[in-house]
Formats: sequence, structure tokens, C-alpha cells
Amino acid sequence: MTPVTIELSDTKFRQQFESCTLDPAYFNHLGHLRIAWLYLSEFPLEKAVDLACSGIKFYAESLGATDKFNYTITDAIIRIIHRRIKLQEIKEWSLFLSNNEDLVLNALEVLLNHYSKALLFSNRARQSLVQPDIKTI
Repeated sequence: MTPVTIELSDTKFRQQFESCTLDPAYFNHLGHLRIAWLYLSEFPLEKAVDLACSGIKFYAESLGATDKFNYTITDAIIRIIHRRIKLQEIKEWSLFLSNNEDLVLNALEVLLNHYSKALLFSNRARQSLVQPDIKTI
């Protein structure tokens, strides 16, 4: 984990993310995982998915990155995080990161166990939820 991801408390990170005042340096790949973790820590799965997907899309658009958000990737990663939290019975962010290095270092590889690259990066997958074509999550 890079230092920039831990300088903000969870509360400040979430508040700044939700108000679109979060410095983009904090919203790298780990930032995406962190906001998913925070929502999953507080809300049931479907509510966490909804908050994270709408929040990440809104945040990206606030930065002018209107073409970056992929609904299917975001949804899938959140569901994978949720499943792993339950299976591993993890309650600490740092422990989750150390136990799930594959998500931290190569989330795409994890996703490609469930989706073909063509489907995952299709326009349809960017705009709406597409079910896995290889293996369910």
C-alpha cells in the first residue's frame, strides 16, 4: 500500500470522495478498493454496490473522466470483495489487503476468471451490469 492511501482517515476519505473533493492521488486502484470496503463495512451488499457504483461514476465525471467508469468491473470487484470478506471473516482493511494481494496487484486477472476480455471491456459492460460469461461470482 502506498503512503498516499493511508494519510486520510476512513471518515475523511469517504466524506471527500462523496463530496468530490478527494484529491485524485488518493483514488488510485487502492482507493477504489477502499471505498468498496468502507461501503461493505456499513451496508448490505446491494446497497454497497449501488453506493460505490454511483459514487465512483459521479466522482470520475467530476474530474472530467466521463469514459473511465465501467459498471460491470466495479460491480464484480465489489461482489468479489464481499465474498472474500465473508469467507475469510476479515474485519480490518489492512488484513484484507495482505490476504488478497491478487485483488491489489492484479484485479484484472481475477476478473478474467469470470469474464472474457471482450465482454468485460464492451460498451454494454461499461454502461450496465453484464453477467459473467465464464464463471459466476
